[in-house]
Amino acid sequence: MDTVTQVLEHPQYKACCETIADYEADRTYCRHDMEHFLRVGQIAILLAKENGLSIDAEEIMLAALFHDLGRALQYQNGISHAESSAILAEEILLSIGYDPAKTDRICAAVKCHSKRQDVKIRYAKRGSQKTLEDLLSFADHFSRECFACLASDTCKWKAEERIDRPYFEIKEDYDIRKRGLL
Repeated sequence: MDTVTQVLEHPQYKACCETIADYEADRTYCRHDMEHFLRVGQIAILLAKENGLSIDAEEIMLAALFHDLGRALQYQNGISHAESSAILAEEILLSIGYDPAKTDRICAAVKCHSKRQDVKIRYAKRGSQKTLEDLLSFADHFSRECFACLASDTCKWKAEERIDRPYFEIKEDYDIRKRGLL
């Protein structure tokens, strides 16, 4: 059984996903569910390929699967989701015998992934991602579909942080380097 499947079938992982789903059942804002986790992984893997990075796709997907898992502990205990996600990642990965060095890299990326930024500046820097942390943070931001959100009027994200179209549809108009703004 591959590592991703082992994680997805791990009782602690499943329990955290269920806890998040329970807490977010009536949530009108972006959810932290499997769809989000997988979309982050897909964007990060694509970005790694575009940037010619040799970061293992399995590590990228594992980081994506764990990056918001700590929301379960945040909702229950008020603990930072990024920090608790890293703790959960370490516990689960080591419990299935995953490589400790890879686990450390994944946990470091998960712990530091949560950064909001002006979307056009972030997009303009899309070729500068060199680490798993950078890929995860970028993909987490661009996985959101603010343009289709029913709660956009009350969202806490600033207008310049919101994504106005799907990542794969963003073209030249986001590239502020070409307009001399960066």
